[in-house]
Amino acid sequence: MKFKTTDMHHPGKLLARGLLMLTLCLGFSAQTLTAQHLTKTVIKYRSEGKWKESRQELNAYDSRDRISETIYQSKKDCTWVNQTKMTFAYDTSSGLEKERIYYQWKNDRWVANLRFRAERDHENRLIQENIDQFKNGEWTLSRKNATGYWPGSNVKSVQTYFDPKEDQWTENYQDRYLFEDQKLIEKTGYKMKSGTWQKSLLTRYGYDDQGNRITETLNRVTQDGILEWRKTSFTYSNGLKDKALVTVNKNGQWHESERHVYHYQQ
Repeated sequence: MKFKTTDMHHPGKLLARGLLMLTLCLGFSAQTLTAQHLTKTVIKYRSEGKWKESRQELNAYDSRDRISETIYQSKKDCTWVNQTKMTFAYDTSSGLEKERIYYQWKNDRWVANLRFRAERDHENRLIQENIDQFKNGEWTLSRKNATGYWPGSNVKSVQTYFDPKEDQWTENYQDRYLFEDQKLIEKTGYKMKSGTWQKSLLTRYGYDDQGNRITETLNRVTQDGILEWRKTSFTYSNGLKDKALVTVNKNGQWHESERHVYHYQQ
């Protein structure tokens, strides 16, 4: 087994954590598909025993089959409405992703909110992700994820954020990744409390014989132990992920919560 560690969180905490996890698993590179492009993901929620469309994600690609933009929409009164979007920029020499910009839809236009910038070492490994916030017409560094590498491909990344009251950078969250046979099997999230890292979330991943990820189980870690909270199950068709079912644990009973349907185009 190999132990990998990293981190994320804070305003855009979950966004930052999700992006860094994607960064580590994909190497902060283009999310490309050579034969099929994932162009749309439709998300439905369960209400009064029926599935209703709630959100969708739309992907656009550049001439090199790399994702250039993802738009997130929600459905209101039978109409899809823009909510947020992410744009992607790539390094011209390495082809690796160098920047993402996160926008919010306000007053019928896209307004920049967060920018994610990659710093790499001489081997093109990600060593730091800088997260800027757009305020008063300019970008201001607000958070950063620093990544260190050790023998055996162990990785540790600790997110820090700038506290204007204290005028200093402060460690706040950390994620540790456990790999087996080059597959991510466990992620443990920690919070900094009273000067020590304390477990808060635990995610476990399961795979089929072809190496496809088929389950993700998110657990809360409390003083009473590990409590299963949210589970996602994936199905595949012709080697491509086609559907996902999300269930949540309420008072010891599992309830269907969301369905994700993935659409592809050549």
